[in-house]
Amino acid sequence: MDTPMSGRVALITGGASGIGWEAAKAFAALGATVYAADIADALPESEYVAGAHIRQLHLDVREERSVSEGIDTIVRETGRLDYAFNNAGMLLGSMAEEWETASFQRCLDINVTGVLRCLAHELRIMTAQGSGSIVNTSSIAGLVGLPGSVAYAASKHAVIGMTKAAALEHAAAGIRINAICPGPTDTPMTAQSRQRRGTGKAISGVPLGRSAAATEVAAAALWLCSEQASYVTGIALPVDGGFTAS
Repeated sequence: MDTPMSGRVALITGGASGIGWEAAKAFAALGATVYAADIADALPESEYVAGAHIRQLHLDVREERSVSEGIDTIVRETGRLDYAFNNAGMLLGSMAEEWETASFQRCLDINVTGVLRCLAHELRIMTAQGSGSIVNTSSIAGLVGLPGSVAYAASKHAVIGMTKAAALEHAAAGIRINAICPGPTDTPMTAQSRQRRGTGKAISGVPLGRSAAATEVAAAALWLCSEQASYVTGIALPVDGGFTAS
C-alpha cells in the first residue's frame, strides 16, 4: 500500500542518535527510503539496518569527499534524493571552550561549514531533478543570544542566514529549504548542555515547562519536508515550547 513518501529518498545527517534517529524512523514510517548518515558506525536499533527503509551510511560532514561520495552513493543506489535533513552538529564541552579560537573554529566547521558541504551536494542532485526539500537544524541559539554559547550561537545564527539565502536562490528550481530551531530537547547532546548549565536553567525559560522529546522535533522536520508544507520555504521554525515567543 502506498504511503505519503513511498518511492521517495531521504538523507538524514546525525542520523544515528537523538533527533536524527527519530527523524529517520518517522520518514521511514511514511514509506521513504532513509539513509541515516553519521560518523558513528552503528544505528541504535540494528533491526532497522537490514530493513527496506533505513540504511546506514558512514558520513563525516567535516570532509568534503565524505559528503560528496555519500550523496553519490545514495543516487547510485536509488536514482534520486527527495529530502535532506542536515542535522549533524556539535556542542563544545565547556563554556570556556566557547571563547577558545581553535574550539570556536571546530564548532563552525561542523555546525556551519558541514551544513554548507551537505547543501552544496544535495542541491547538485536536486537541481538536476527539479525538485527537493531540505531542512537544516539550527537552534533557539540561532534566534536569540544564550549566555555561555558564543561559538554555538554564532554557528546556529549562521545556519539560519544560510538557509534563507539558499531558499531564495533555489526556489525557482522547485526546491524548498527551511530550518528548525529546537529548544531544550531530550537528546545525548543536550544532556551535555545541562551538565554545563544545570537542568533548571535549561527549561526555566520554556513556557510549556518541559523539554521536548526528540520525536517532537523530528515531527517538525518531517512536516517541513512533506507536501503539507509545499508553500513553505525560507523559514526558521521554532520548536521550543514558547521560549522565543516573549
